[in-house]
Amino acid sequence: MLDFAPFVVGVALCLALALLTHDRLILRCASILAAVWAIWSAFIAATGVYDPWWFGIGLNIIAGGILLMHPATKTQAFLGATYCVQVAASIAYGGVIMTGGMPDYDRWYEFDTIIGWVQLLTVGGWAIGHNIRRFLRGRLYFHSFRNL
Repeated sequence: MLDFAPFVVGVALCLALALLTHDRLILRCASILAAVWAIWSAFIAATGVYDPWWFGIGLNIIAGGILLMHPATKTQAFLGATYCVQVAASIAYGGVIMTGGMPDYDRWYEFDTIIGWVQLLTVGGWAIGHNIRRFLRGRLYFHSFRNL
């Protein structure tokens, strides 16, 4: 798994950026993203099963359900929708297996990885934007009082 190390760095950066925002919603979304990735990776490491599509269905339904239960922002709703897309991809992959077909593991894995990167970039971009706004607000606020 060549994309394991970059993804670990991406998850760590997302969590660090979310912690810097001091925003509970961004931190909750980043934590869900990190928890799903950690549970998924631990399951694969413990079982040696590299295409646990059936495990992914349950895990992604739980994560998507948490995010979509009361989405406070469009970004949170988008993140929940990405988990729904992962569930649909896992169901399609599993459906091919269950009907006796030979699914394309590489295509499924690549699609799942792309959706994972979309999730990381969404949370990271959200946190970066929030931090930039916070920084600019603080700077502008400071300068407005200095001239009194």
